[in-house]
Amino acid sequence: MELKLNKKDILGILIIGLLIIFFFSYVLFTDLTFVYRDFSRYFYPLYHYGVLCLKQGILPFWNPYVYCGMPFFALIQLAIFYPISIIFYLFPFMLSLKLFIVIHYFLAGIFVYLLMRHWNLSISSALISSLTYIFSGYMLSCIDLTNTLTSVTWIPIIFFLYSIAIKSNGLIFTLLSGTALGIQLLGGDPVVFYLSLITLFLWALWYFSFKAMRRYFLMVLIALGLSLFQTLPFFELTLLSTRGKGVGLNEATKWAFSQYEFLNLIVPFFNEANTLLHQQFFKSLHLGMLPLSFSLIAIFFRQQRKLIIFWIIILISFITVSYGGNLYKFFYEHIPLFNMMRYPIKSFCIINFSISILSGFGFQYLLENLEQKKRSLFVLPAIGLMVVCILCWIKEGFFLFKEVNELFGYFHSPCLGIFLLGIFCFLIYVGNKMKLWLFSAVVISLVSFELMIFGWPLNPVINQNIYNYVPETVKVIKSKDGFYRFLLEPKTEKRYREVRAKSFLEASEKMQSVLAPNLGMYYFLFDAYGYEAIPIVDYDRFIYFLKNVPLPNTWKLISMINVKYIISEDIIKELNLVCVIKNEDRIIRIYENKGVLPRAYLVAKVRVVKNRKEAFKAVISASFDPTKEVILESPIPNPQSPIPNLQSRLEIINYQPNKIILNASSPVDCFLFLSETYYPGWKAYVDGQKTEIYRANYIFRAIKFPRGNHQVEFVYFPLSFKAGLFGSLLTLILMVMVMGVVTDKMEYGVRN
Repeated sequence: MELKLNKKDILGILIIGLLIIFFFSYVLFTDLTFVYRDFSRYFYPLYHYGVLCLKQGILPFWNPYVYCGMPFFALIQLAIFYPISIIFYLFPFMLSLKLFIVIHYFLAGIFVYLLMRHWNLSISSALISSLTYIFSGYMLSCIDLTNTLTSVTWIPIIFFLYSIAIKSNGLIFTLLSGTALGIQLLGGDPVVFYLSLITLFLWALWYFSFKAMRRYFLMVLIALGLSLFQTLPFFELTLLSTRGKGVGLNEATKWAFSQYEFLNLIVPFFNEANTLLHQQFFKSLHLGMLPLSFSLIAIFFRQQRKLIIFWIIILISFITVSYGGNLYKFFYEHIPLFNMMRYPIKSFCIINFSISILSGFGFQYLLENLEQKKRSLFVLPAIGLMVVCILCWIKEGFFLFKEVNELFGYFHSPCLGIFLLGIFCFLIYVGNKMKLWLFSAVVISLVSFELMIFGWPLNPVINQNIYNYVPETVKVIKSKDGFYRFLLEPKTEKRYREVRAKSFLEASEKMQSVLAPNLGMYYFLFDAYGYEAIPIVDYDRFIYFLKNVPLPNTWKLISMINVKYIISEDIIKELNLVCVIKNEDRIIRIYENKGVLPRAYLVAKVRVVKNRKEAFKAVISASFDPTKEVILESPIPNPQSPIPNLQSRLEIINYQPNKIILNASSPVDCFLFLSETYYPGWKAYVDGQKTEIYRANYIFRAIKFPRGNHQVEFVYFPLSFKAGLFGSLLTLILMVMVMGVVTDKMEYGVRN
């Protein structure tokens, strides 16, 4: 099991690269770009914000444009300091984003190829595994889940390096495998990282070796140590988020694998919404009929038994987990951190990897035994797949669908045609009518063609100029002065979670016109809401109250959080609201709140409550007046007597992502309230002197403001990042020292 590359391997890698360029040429060499689902409404605006901050020399620790402010760097899925992200600083942003995606498919292809060559597979067999992996429906569904793509890319190279580390006596490959595992974590999908850890642990157990287990734990420590600067802020945010105490079992098991989706592995007739599907997270799980046939050959005709049996066990285990049944429930209840995960279908990252590996081994075994003319070798898997196809083809034979016409709408006959062509080539070859190299080339072409033709429709594209579109809504809000937020009316926001339109261009324009959650970031507008997988739990509860309680009862809270504009498709009749625009084409109205409060202001009265629960009750009570009092959860020394009419002045003079500077004056001691989310890591200074930040009005901030004229500065530089950075640097230094010692020993051995 040694890696033996030769000049022909360059051709193999070149084939992978050319096929990827060919597949993505429609975006690489045109003005088209991806637009589907989270690509446009989540990753694009957040990537754009992070890159812009770094280009301006600002570390984007904080994002003030959503949720009244929330941590940005702590969102691990944004891959801010992920090594491949350097590409964003070398090219224009849109080109960089396209290259960023395409490069990961190229890397994934090479990594699978190297792994299979390390396991002594031929070049053609390694190509089968590689192409099955990168062009599978699962991988191509990851474009709009970019953080998943960046993480699953590294699975094969981690196993490649760890496999060498187990077989070798040196520490170099253990360090390298730990580095690759750390890069995978920085890629941004902690679920993929977690599932990779489980699979690697089982791989170490499979060897039943103390050395394998020891190197496993060393590899994990290296990965965690190198990524500590990112994982500590992420862990801090996770504990304070809606995931902090885990998610409910019903939510955790949402979007589980369905038995009907086994058909999707063969024939992708479930690319669109189907009532039989349990999951709608990945658009397709198609793996192709030929690769699945080769996988069945590996399962039924095993050659390297120990290696293949391991991946068969992994395949069966993760398929069982993906159903969200009893095994998933057992993991949910007994394995640490598992209860923070959602969607059992995410385990398909390991299923996809396993089938890709088995397809290469099956094709290898097919080639080796074709020379012995074992014609029956291909019969068993061929018959099995053909039975499924026939059931799909014959109207009366398929009983799983309530409406047979629905089946024919989803069934794609090219799958069967390509499969039959593959069998035909097989028969020609065993009849000595085709050379081995030509047979391999034809099969590789058929596998690539089948996966590509069903992969192209999975990711709709649109002209990239849509991201430069400035709707009338934005022009109106930007024409007003001051620091103010907007809020999407709850019913309107609900309608725009999924937009139905004649084209993706129309859908995108609608989303941008209404400023759907996160899209205000395109234009640097402040949204009181947002779209995030792990929002801060207290703010999430606060905003849920605002969205689900009738407007008159929440009016003072909407004003308190600095919401000046409410965007709605419906008519809102409120005395404090004035309709400033109505877009007749899109029926979008913008209402201006005449009673809006400033982003920061001074109040003299303080009310102290016992705990967070009491604070929430106090804030939503009818007696609370945010213009006259502030509600705190911790006692304050020397409280002042309330002043009926506090005459004060406050001005924001500098507003940056990690820093806010204000000038204010008051004739008496009072409190400065800031409608920005309370979060650990923020520090406040009055005329350069540090002062305590209190949690105010349930989820916001306040400080004691002494009488007189003072400059106040809020600065965010989280301790979790500083501690994590120290740990990562220490890990890196120790790794360099160990590598130096190991290298010296190797050179000494060579000299002697």
